[in-house]
Amino acid sequence: AVGFLGLLPFGIMAAHDDFGTRNRVLILSTLLRFGLTLALLRSFPSIVALAGVLVACMATEIILALAMLPTRYPHVRLKPGRFGWGTTRRLLTFSAYVLIATVGSQLIFQTDALVIGKVLDVRMVPYFASASSFSIYLMGFVIAAETVIVPVTSRLVAQGKFAELRDQFLMWSKLSVSLTLLVVIYLVVSGPRFLGWWMAD
Repeated sequence: AVGFLGLLPFGIMAAHDDFGTRNRVLILSTLLRFGLTLALLRSFPSIVALAGVLVACMATEIILALAMLPTRYPHVRLKPGRFGWGTTRRLLTFSAYVLIATVGSQLIFQTDALVIGKVLDVRMVPYFASASSFSIYLMGFVIAAETVIVPVTSRLVAQGKFAELRDQFLMWSKLSVSLTLLVVIYLVVSGPRFLGWWMAD
């Protein structure tokens, strides 16, 4: 829940297309997590230590992001008095579609192992998980692009710049289709050999 609230400063950065600053904060947090994990697990190898690392990194992200807001966006002021129920209702309405899409993605990628374990054999789950992880890595490219596209398109819609929105849609659609076709053609030609290498079989 605290992490959800901590996304607010990153949302402000995304609204200003300041993805470089956001990525620098996230990279610093990742390096801090890596260092703290190695250091703490050597001295205190426990789940509690790992939880402490996550909390420390989350707090670092939020503090750094909030500290950057006044200097990079002096016109932005976070005040509780500016809270508006009308905007909140619009966000909640939009969030309902996001929730449905998220639940759908979870059903696609997270329930297959349950079905295999129930219908076939639990011992078959690792084989399936190893092969399907390739598709999850490919989805990572789409998700990474989505973090940039969604704020940009939202801003263009709010500003009524539909010509630029159309250009963005065509450009990213062509890029997504090209990457997808590249992978599909490769798997059609060398699918069995690649899966054998991927699963070390």
